[in-house]
Amino acid sequence: MRKLYLFILLAMSTLYLKANEPSPSLDLTSGDVLKCLIQAAESQGWSLIKAFHNSEGKLVVIFLKDGKTREYVSNT
Repeated sequence: MRKLYLFILLAMSTLYLKANEPSPSLDLTSGDVLKCLIQAAESQGWSLIKAFHNSEGKLVVIFLKDGKTREYVSNT
């Protein structure tokens, strides 16, 4: 019973840490990084629907796949 309790505790803490994991910061202003991101996304079936600069001057890139969107914001 004690082993089961420890296993559940470990599983819950792993899920908690995974849910609070920060998204990676990307320098989308670098042409190579942006090109790699777009190629990788397209190879997985994502299509680029929008790229723009937000009010803070950061580059925002939005991809769409099966009605779901992913948004990437440049760190600079």
